[in-house]
Amino acid sequence: MNAFTLAPQGEVEAIEVAIVVEDATGTAYFTDLMLQPGGIATLWQGHPSEIPWSSEA
Repeated sequence: MNAFTLAPQGEVEAIEVAIVVEDATGTAYFTDLMLQPGGIATLWQGHPSEIPWSSEA
């Protein structure tokens, strides 16, 4: 497992990120991680450039 600590900005002393994949075969790629404040994660929202618009049909 690869673990790393981000360089803090402001009042944060440290952030530890751990990605765990168990009982799986193949390769897992993590390209984007979103850090949010608080104890409850919100749903992922796509960037406007990723959303197909009706004018593009």
